[in-house]
Amino acid sequence: MQEMRIQAAEQGVGKFRIIVVELFRAKAVEIYKRHTLFDHDYDESDTTKLFCTELVTFAFDRVGCPLKDVPRSTLNLLGMHLHCALPSDLLESKDFKSVRRF
Repeated sequence: MQEMRIQAAEQGVGKFRIIVVELFRAKAVEIYKRHTLFDHDYDESDTTKLFCTELVTFAFDRVGCPLKDVPRSTLNLLGMHLHCALPSDLLESKDFKSVRRF
């Protein structure tokens, strides 16, 4: 990863973003191919099962680019009190830039 960062830095920020996105995609596919189960408990401290946004934050972390300042939402669902990152929370991270809103 460090070698890729150096190479990307030499080629410009745009190239670095492409490399990070490709590394992220490869890690996410790897997790999928392991048949990782969905985390119905929404427990971010246990990565043996992952929910949607947990997979995103976990994959970025594993490729050496942890997402910063991702807020967590508090939900009360069917008697469960959850504190986790929702897809809308990812948009609040400074590491992402919204390119289109509907």
